[in-house]
Amino acid sequence: MADILNILIDLLPEFDLPEPEANYLLKAADRHIELLMAFRDQKIGIRKGGALDTTMVGGWTVWECDSAERARVVCAAIAKTIGIEPSVLRLDFSRVAKLLAAQQFESARDELDALQEKIQMGHPDWEKCEDYRKKIRMAARGAKTTDSATNAPVIPQISFVVLLKTDAERILLSDIQDFNILGLFSPQDESLSTVDAVWLAQIRGGKATVWATCLEGNPAYANDPSWETVGSEVELLQTMLAKIGAAGTFVWEAVGHLTLLQRWHRRAIGMPLPAELNFIDLQAICRVSFPMAHRTDLAESLCKQLGISFTDEMGNGGPLAAMAVLLQKCGATLRALPEEQREALRTVLGFKLPDREVGNLLGLEAGLFLNAAVPTEWLDYFLPPCKAPGFQGYLDLLIRHYQKLPPPIQKSIGTRKAHTLDVMDFFKKGGLLERAATFDYRERVDQIAFSRKIDDALTDELPYLLEAGTGIGKTVGYLVPVLLGNQRAFVSTHTKPLQDQAWSKDIPLILKAFTLAGIERSVSIIKGKGNYVCLQTVADWLAEPGEILRTTEDQFFLAALLNWLLITETGWLSEIEHLGSWRLRALLGRDQAPPKLQEAWADIDPHAKAREAVGKADLVVANHSYVFAVANAVDTSKHDVDVLILDEAHNIDEVVTEVLTLHFRPWALMHEVDSVIKRDDKGKVQGLYRALLHHPQIDDYEELKKFRNRIESTEKHLHEWCQSARVRLGDMLCDIRDFDPDLPLAFPLDQFWISSLHEAAKSLHDHLTSLANAIHQLLGQLPNIKGLKKRISGSLLALEEHLNENAEALNDLFETRNDAVHWGEARVRVDAHGRLAEEEGITAWTTELHSTPLDIAGWLKGTVNVLYKHRIYVSATLSVGGEFKSIIERFGLEAEHDRLQPVTGIYPSPFDFRKQALLAVPHDMRLPDPVLRVDPLYIEQQSDHIAELATVSEGRMMVLFTSNLMMREMLPRLQSRLQPKGILVLSQTDAGRSALIDRLREAPRKGEKMVLLGLRAFWEGVDITGEALSVLVVSKLPFDYHGHPVYQAKKRFYEAQGFDRDYFRERVVPNVFLHLRQMYGRLIRSEADRGATVITDPRIYTKQYGKHLLQRLPETTTVIDKSPVVVDAVRRFLDGEDVQSSYVWGELPITILDLSPEQKHIVESPSKRIIVRAAAGSGKTHVLISRIVRVVEAVLAKPEDILALTFTNKAMNVMYDRLEQTLGGDKSYPMHRNVMTYHKLAMRIIRQDNLQQGAETEFIDEKNPEIQEGLFQQARAEAGLTEESLISEDARTLIAYAQNGLVNESELLEKVPEWEKSAPTLAKFAKFFLAYVRLLRERNLIDYGEAIVRAVRILRDPEQAKRWNNRFKWIFCDEYQDTSPAQATLLQLLAQQAHLFVVGDNAQSIYSWQGSDPDNLRRFELDFPNTATFNLSKNYRCFPKLVRMSARFLDRCGHNYGIRMEYDQKRSTEDQNVYYLHNESDHTEAEAIAKLAGEGLALEIPGDPPPAATVGILARKWNLLDTLERELIKQGIPYKFEGETARGITAGGGIRQIITRAVDLCKQSKGEQEFGDTSEGKIIQKLRKGEISKAPVLLQAIRASMPGEDLTATESYEFYRLTQILEDQPLDNLVRLFDTNEKSAKVVLSTVHSQKGEEFDTVIVIGLEEGNSPHEHPKSHQGLIGWRKIVQALSHATWRTPLTDLDLQRLYDEEERRIFYVAMTRAKHNLVVSRAKNRNLFGKSKNYDKSAFLALAHDPKLVRETSNAYDVSLTTPAKYKPDEGYRSDGRVYQTDCGILVRSKSEMLLANEFTKRGIFFEYEEPQEGIPDALPDFIFPDYGQVILEHLGLLEDHTYLERWEKKATEYEKSGVRYFRTSEDEIKNLPATVDRLHEQMKTWTESQCGAGRVVGIDIIERLRRDSDLRIGKAIGSFEQGVFEVMETSDNPVIAISVRADSLKRPFVFSPPSIEKIIIPSVDDLDCEETNMIGLCVVLLKTKKVER
Repeated sequence: MADILNILIDLLPEFDLPEPEANYLLKAADRHIELLMAFRDQKIGIRKGGALDTTMVGGWTVWECDSAERARVVCAAIAKTIGIEPSVLRLDFSRVAKLLAAQQFESARDELDALQEKIQMGHPDWEKCEDYRKKIRMAARGAKTTDSATNAPVIPQISFVVLLKTDAERILLSDIQDFNILGLFSPQDESLSTVDAVWLAQIRGGKATVWATCLEGNPAYANDPSWETVGSEVELLQTMLAKIGAAGTFVWEAVGHLTLLQRWHRRAIGMPLPAELNFIDLQAICRVSFPMAHRTDLAESLCKQLGISFTDEMGNGGPLAAMAVLLQKCGATLRALPEEQREALRTVLGFKLPDREVGNLLGLEAGLFLNAAVPTEWLDYFLPPCKAPGFQGYLDLLIRHYQKLPPPIQKSIGTRKAHTLDVMDFFKKGGLLERAATFDYRERVDQIAFSRKIDDALTDELPYLLEAGTGIGKTVGYLVPVLLGNQRAFVSTHTKPLQDQAWSKDIPLILKAFTLAGIERSVSIIKGKGNYVCLQTVADWLAEPGEILRTTEDQFFLAALLNWLLITETGWLSEIEHLGSWRLRALLGRDQAPPKLQEAWADIDPHAKAREAVGKADLVVANHSYVFAVANAVDTSKHDVDVLILDEAHNIDEVVTEVLTLHFRPWALMHEVDSVIKRDDKGKVQGLYRALLHHPQIDDYEELKKFRNRIESTEKHLHEWCQSARVRLGDMLCDIRDFDPDLPLAFPLDQFWISSLHEAAKSLHDHLTSLANAIHQLLGQLPNIKGLKKRISGSLLALEEHLNENAEALNDLFETRNDAVHWGEARVRVDAHGRLAEEEGITAWTTELHSTPLDIAGWLKGTVNVLYKHRIYVSATLSVGGEFKSIIERFGLEAEHDRLQPVTGIYPSPFDFRKQALLAVPHDMRLPDPVLRVDPLYIEQQSDHIAELATVSEGRMMVLFTSNLMMREMLPRLQSRLQPKGILVLSQTDAGRSALIDRLREAPRKGEKMVLLGLRAFWEGVDITGEALSVLVVSKLPFDYHGHPVYQAKKRFYEAQGFDRDYFRERVVPNVFLHLRQMYGRLIRSEADRGATVITDPRIYTKQYGKHLLQRLPETTTVIDKSPVVVDAVRRFLDGEDVQSSYVWGELPITILDLSPEQKHIVESPSKRIIVRAAAGSGKTHVLISRIVRVVEAVLAKPEDILALTFTNKAMNVMYDRLEQTLGGDKSYPMHRNVMTYHKLAMRIIRQDNLQQGAETEFIDEKNPEIQEGLFQQARAEAGLTEESLISEDARTLIAYAQNGLVNESELLEKVPEWEKSAPTLAKFAKFFLAYVRLLRERNLIDYGEAIVRAVRILRDPEQAKRWNNRFKWIFCDEYQDTSPAQATLLQLLAQQAHLFVVGDNAQSIYSWQGSDPDNLRRFELDFPNTATFNLSKNYRCFPKLVRMSARFLDRCGHNYGIRMEYDQKRSTEDQNVYYLHNESDHTEAEAIAKLAGEGLALEIPGDPPPAATVGILARKWNLLDTLERELIKQGIPYKFEGETARGITAGGGIRQIITRAVDLCKQSKGEQEFGDTSEGKIIQKLRKGEISKAPVLLQAIRASMPGEDLTATESYEFYRLTQILEDQPLDNLVRLFDTNEKSAKVVLSTVHSQKGEEFDTVIVIGLEEGNSPHEHPKSHQGLIGWRKIVQALSHATWRTPLTDLDLQRLYDEEERRIFYVAMTRAKHNLVVSRAKNRNLFGKSKNYDKSAFLALAHDPKLVRETSNAYDVSLTTPAKYKPDEGYRSDGRVYQTDCGILVRSKSEMLLANEFTKRGIFFEYEEPQEGIPDALPDFIFPDYGQVILEHLGLLEDHTYLERWEKKATEYEKSGVRYFRTSEDEIKNLPATVDRLHEQMKTWTESQCGAGRVVGIDIIERLRRDSDLRIGKAIGSFEQGVFEVMETSDNPVIAISVRADSLKRPFVFSPPSIEKIIIPSVDDLDCEETNMIGLCVVLLKTKKVER
């Protein structure tokens, strides 16, 4: 006793208890009690003992304690009773220590979390908490290491069976009759989908015995040998039933247990369970007894919530103990209720359901019947009979309870004036809040700053947008200043949890502080009508319970409701959302009741009381729905609230949309009318309105007769309209076979309306209105009509309200409105087998129609902004990248003047996200197939990854979904993967939201490992601190469905309200960003939290907006890598290891190389207009991108003001990717939508115009050629043409000419009559074009050419021109030579005021067939005066021989356009050849090229890491690739098509989809994962069984299983061909051939046009025959030439000089040459040009002559010709090997003379030598010196050497130099050297070197040699010739001249006194030149610098 007394004495100061008397003797009337301590004034005592409850003795309250832990509890309770707050709350760590000693680390950690939550940093025990945390972490890590080292299985501390038996020994139930407790057990599944074992506790005479049994070999026994085993299911079932007997058997959650038992019994025995079994649902009884306890998922959870002890000292306790104590507690609780209440509950629970309604228990299979929810004998136990039968006594109790219930208002007390205090008085250290707090209050600087800003807002009429990060304490931060003010205020939240938290936690604290300050304030709370219970509805139910009680679930719900109604102090239905029976709960809300209640209930209505409190309070805590509903209905003149604070403000526009949307719900209305009429089988009225419709005095009341007529007529029309609507829905949705009940099908209303249905709806509207009027008149007469039930008036009022609501919505749906969208939702019931329900032979669709407003910002601006003087918008997520622009627009807060702009502020979270949070993104995840409703392959991959994450995190995870369907599909897959590992997986459908969150929060403390799956409701308002939530997985970015009618309408509305807007980028992406930021709030809720977020949606890294979102999320440790790397990073982060950010995007980033001097000069030019004419491979696009980067980085323009134009989607995406990698996401993303093709730009202009005109235009689907072919066919028919006279290819050319010439159709039409006489073919062409354009426009379609035409016409409108002229400040155009006159005109209309940068190459103009005009580039300076012109001539792409060959080809064709082509000197050592491959036929060609393609893919390309080799096979037209494609398939060489118009066997989208699915299924079949009874699952089973082993069989099976439309006719033919080619080929060949991995190497098949701008390591060009390349002239060639002349004459574009027929003919031939040039310059390392003598095209064999291009390009020095593919050698540059010594591969610095050197210092030396005329060679091997490449060699000076030593401080480098110097000295080589220091004074250093070399040369060769050197160096300095070294001896005076294409001089001979004889020498690129006779040279004598010099020029040279 002394020990306990000492403990109590030590605790007194901690709890500030008064001085007690020790060892006090309490004298009571009948006994004396010895107290350890007594507080006499308070009559409170403490004595030794173990009782938990207090004892009342003689007016004294006596506590008992027997331990230190209990002493602390007692002292705390006494302090609370007395009203004393402890000065410092000290923590008790004893339980933490026990759990740590028992190695229950999770429980210890959670116990520690619970303790630490009570205090804040600075508390005396804070450091002790951190010490314990470290001990737990180290102990857990040590335990893991031990387990890993020993490979010992993890065995639970206490087995489940032992736990049950321990429970049985502890429980004592002597006051209860004999009964059983039954449970089913599975270690793998808590959802009761399987039974592994059964346990039964038999309670007989108060003692419990446990029987726990499973089948032999069962998983339960495998995990726990304590289970008894039996041999068969039959034996197990029979034993269980025998033990159950007739005794009452309690189960937890009857539905799951009994359904499973019933199915099990049927399967094992073939019969239903015996009917005499007496099961009772203890879970439901607990809900009746404790209706406000939401943790009813498990008995143990409920005990914990109620504070009922069921465990032993170590916290061990199982379901048996929990259920036993709950049973006792329920009995005691229910028996203690007032008699009237008990009788009401007894009547409900004992109510006998009609036989037809009972059927089975809660939907069980037939054969298990119950007469009532609780058997009579157990009703007597729980609710003994009493003398107050019926419900009237209960209703009297109910009325008295609510009469006493005060309005929901909290107050502070005082008389002090608020203005005498400041917010700092509350928030400062030692301030009022700290004095009022029961926790360790901490002063927060950011919270104070935020509160002061709120205080400022209360005196400022400008709106305030304040972002307050998680953890700042924003709620208290705004409540204090608002209550200090003198204005009434509304505080509004979005979520109920935050509203409830403010009401129950924050406001009591603040009002306590205000009481301490002596200031009186009052606060009330109000919610939407539907949140309050309607007492009148409950009374109506009790009047006729048979009307609403259909199942036992309804009985339990009503009983629980009746109990709750006498407990609740609020009437909030959210308190009972966990009770089930959603049908009844939905009818309970005040919004479902009549607007006017009966007098008995009106005065005590909870909602009315709340509204009354609102009028009295200084501050009202509301929610957004209520605030906006009030704003929509309130009279502004009567509104007396000035201040509105909107918390969670980022959601308000969504809430306003919900509040303002009108709904027409015909089926709900029909069911309501049917329920009150309730006709029987004979059509007679049996429902509530029978008393009205068959009233005996109906003829006496005109109102009653009118009502009868109206309701019968409305009933009829309502049924007829719903039936007609169902038929219409069936027609609309006839293709729907699968339906997700959670995702109704949305459709625009104009799709639904047909004239008959629309007219019927108007008639129905009149009937609804008429019936509502009749009800209104009847209600006035109703008090005079006798014999009616009271609830009839309420029902009529409710029906009138619903009629008016539906009539209003229907009337709105008839109107055409620009500011609203009319749409509908279709639903249908789905049976257990997934079939759509039918009624009367048609699908039983139902629908609701809606009218949703679009101008939410306008409504807010005109309503809320007017209603409230002071508006404050608060959230943790308002800004995007620190900017509030998006949210300001959404809220309608834009102002014309800066001084009226909203005030913004950001108050960051105090959490260190970089240390506390990890963001991980696996970059190898796939997107679901959009064609499939459920893509099993996607779900399998997601499940695998999430399961791996859950394994390393040991549960403690939440997975967020955006689709209920996906969540349902994922749930069983995750359960099968995780439950064998002891990890429980639950979804939000398994229990109420609050229960699930609580369970996740407490899981570690209970030893549970848990994963929770949730939908959008879990993205916000979830508050889980500590390690209970360590990993958050986001499976899909939270985008709204873009095809939803509301989304589409919002997009149109938003873009129509401004100029050139982008709804997705400016509204949708920022909104998703805010949701993602909210996500962090779920994970990190305190300074101690630590967790990982994993985003598995691949769009976060594949889409530009995704990368933009990633870069703007809070700065965290970020890992982007493959899935295994991500999983490991999460593991290490959670283990406390240091994880570094890493970004691997799945492929190597594009490297932006350094600019060459000429490129840099262009990029940095200050000119406003620049044109760059560039050779192929010269880096023109790189220069363009670099220029954009410079403009952005130098802030010369905003990114969104830059326009970059390209010609293809591929080039567009590459350009943006490079910009993003160079600039980063923040700078590049605003530019994203402005990097586009000319056609996208045109469509953007058109769509902007459409928005203003209310029109809509869509691009024609050019991937489906059948659409355009159909238009051609109609146009030909109208023009009198046939397909033979105008083939489709020529038709496209004809149309392109006219469109790109901007021909005016009316002018063209006027010319037709004239041409019909003079040129009938041209007249037909004109008619064809006019018909085609008209057909396009009639269908609201547009092709690429028409897009440009329409855009130009729009821009020529003055108003539109004014808008677009200054839209872009900088415009960049790539490939300008390919622009058409129309596109050039488009650019001129946009770019007159802009900075303009254009690049192009006339030699690559290959689109004249589309109307392009190369003259646009040639004459650019005339269109845009004052343009600076630049040239780029060096080809960095192609190998040297190819550069020379292509240059020679252009020279011979006359297409060099004055641009000199040079190869990159870095590649001067490459010696690859160009090959001409001659073939007899296309079949032999295909075999040869397939072989070469395979070799090309196998090449090893240098790099670190080595990139995959690329091979491109290019043709002039698609049909040339047909034979080759078949050969590639046969040889199994993987390939793919590239090009938007690709034609081929596998080019069609439908076929590619089948192939992709086939490859995926082959891969999946290798694993063990089951896919269920899906079509994919069936195919996988056949693959595994070997039933499908051949590729064609698999492809045909997949085609048969694919949903939706079949292949097109063309695709069907190609599919047949594919299966024929693949005949008998195994599946592995199919997988290898069409591997879906994008990174796997594939040959690219394409046309030259499709690959413009691309490059390949190996290029094979086929079809080099006359008629193929060059392409034969079109059949309509002469006609097309005439047509082009007509177009030019009628053109409204920028055509140039008129062209003659000869000019047009020449242009066609020139373009064919340019196409070949483009084809060959795609090659980087290898080029093969192929021809076939015979080809089979379109089923016809034809011989072809060799293409003339081969001769034009031929050069025997550059080209090798062969007829055998084995002669072709494909090579790559040699890889650099460090052990081979010095190699030239490291040369990266280009010198002035064109040579590349290794270092910058060597470059400076070389440039100085060149400047002085000193000739040198660089790194040339020297005879006699092995493995040494000298830096510089000077031939003029007798091969003297210079070495530059740049890395002398490097030890290895120094050793290597010393070795080299030794070799020089041994060989007698004279060398000099320089160092880095000497480079700093370069001229002096070179002067010194020059003198030293001259001195040494004179000593070796004499003075004459030095004189000669001076002369030749003067010539090099002053001559235009590039003079090299001497050939032969120096004294002979003949020096080589570097050969150039425009200079025939190859050598010079210098004549001087000391130099006597001339000499001939070779060009540098040839080792030796042979001069047969003097006639081969021209000699020209000239004078240079006073010397006689002979120039030697070539005439003919034999090589």
